[in-house]
Amino acid sequence: MRDCKRFEEEGLEVDMLPEEFAQHLQACEECRQAQTSYGNLTQLLGECPQPAVLPLGWKQNVWRAIETQQRQPQAPSLWDRWRMALRPYRWAVGGFATAALLGLLFFALPQNTTPLKIGISKETAFAWNVFDTATLQIRNAGAAKVGNQIHVEAYVPPASQAALFVYVQNRLVFSCASLALGQHCQQAQNTLKAQIPLEHVGLYRALWVVSSKPLSMLGQGFDADTAAFLNAGANIQHPFSVEVY
Repeated sequence: MRDCKRFEEEGLEVDMLPEEFAQHLQACEECRQAQTSYGNLTQLLGECPQPAVLPLGWKQNVWRAIETQQRQPQAPSLWDRWRMALRPYRWAVGGFATAALLGLLFFALPQNTTPLKIGISKETAFAWNVFDTATLQIRNAGAAKVGNQIHVEAYVPPASQAALFVYVQNRLVFSCASLALGQHCQQAQNTLKAQIPLEHVGLYRALWVVSSKPLSMLGQGFDADTAAFLNAGANIQHPFSVEVY
């Protein structure tokens, strides 16, 4: 079922609309949430400081300085003189430097024939991509369409509980937790994997929570849940947001 989009399509000029839309706004929770969100954004924009005013004639002065500098002959720098002096010997110097670097790497790296495996770890922490279920290919992560999926692999520290919550229009639509695994949520060793179905139009926002204590699903909204987990002493991240059309 699609979320109501009447506020974005009509309600941004609500003062100019007939009484019928005002009645719809009173009865539609999604439109009221959108109105509140836009109101908060307007307030934040109003608190932004005014940009600095550039002095008169700054553009002409910049171009004049550039043209003056271009007309002045530039003496070769110390690096240019050094490079010109070494030019006849560049092949020998380059070969020696390459050989020295390879030798350093050979003795510095551990002598191990085990092939490298790139996977989720403490360094990568959280990896995700948009998966097109129709073409079975990875899409551009900047946007997605209804029917796609977001695939996630996230590192879970030892002796910790982790949970992934996903919201659309401030409403919880997906959860995946260490203690609540399921069809779209699995954990192997220290890696939590999730396949998030994209079933609604709108902005999908993720909340990744790691805690030493058991985590419970709140579902009070993106901002409220974030504040609640912070107050409980959990570590949180907002690893992605994706616009779904």
